Amino acid sequence: MTGTTPTPCGTIRASFNVSSGVCKLDVPAGTVGRVGIPKTEKNIEKIKVNGKKAWDGAFRPVSGIGGARQDSGFVYFTSIQPGTYTIDVTYSGSTPSYIKPQVIFPALCVGEDAKTSGNWGGVYGKDGYVLCNYFGNGKDKIILPTYISGVNYFMSGNGKPHNVVWTKGTNDTRALSPDADNGTWRIAAGLSTGNPAACRQSFTVTINVNGQHDYLVALYFADWDDKGRRLAVDMFDESTLCLIAPTRIVKDFRGGKYLIYSYNKSMRFRIYHVRGDNPVLSGIFFQSTKP
Repeated sequence: MTGTTPTPCGTIRASFNVSSGVCKLDVPAGTVGRVGIPKTEKNIEKIKVNGKKAWDGAFRPVSGIGGARQDSGFVYFTSIQPGTYTIDVTYSGSTPSYIKPQVIFPALCVGEDAKTSGNWGGVYGKDGYVLCNYFGNGKDKIILPTYISGVNYFMSGNGKPHNVVWTKGTNDTRALSPDADNGTWRIAAGLSTGNPAACRQSFTVTINVNGQHDYLVALYFADWDDKGRRLAVDMFDESTLCLIAPTRIVKDFRGGKYLIYSYNKSMRFRIYHVRGDNPVLSGIFFQSTKP
């Protein structure tokens, strides 16, 4: 590891090789410094500065260094005067291998479906659904199950996502069917952000649950006009606003794609722009997982 830092007195140069334990340091005139030697979770047996022992568990005076101390992670040399230093560190032991901590989320994204497209009947929405902006002017087609008390949208700026209607009266199966019979007279519509308008590149969908109830919610996205959209979805607990599922990236969804989540309380989704045109949402579908 090598680096330089410019100062009014000149450039400080330093390099350190943890494997060999060799550090080189150039301190310009007019400066006084402090250097931390990393222990890297090993033991430091001794440190030599310009060939002379400066540390063996306690400071041994050497030219150009005023003192030394240590903590759990470093040995620090203090009041370092201008000059050029070669520091040799003798380690013992070995650095433990890194164990990636396991992250456990209380909710799950249980699946992704790029096959069903707009034919959601018999697959999703057995308890209820929201067809976003299906009637235009912000009017959803909506049937909510008894355990859902409401669905609300919010976007910074004007408070609501934009409403988009791509086409009415289409037989294209990427458009959501108007009901569970998977009829062919369909409307391709949904919600979108104000991208590329500043600070309006995301919106939230809040799903309010009466108490607790085990259920699935499926979100439907369609890149209807083939704008190369790529969006991200975050899922939060509505009460704590803690992230409760890993962030999911949705891409390649010209033919329509569902993300299916499992939870038992009120939740909030944040849908935001990653690439291409503005992110969109066309449908929300509910199904109980209680026996």
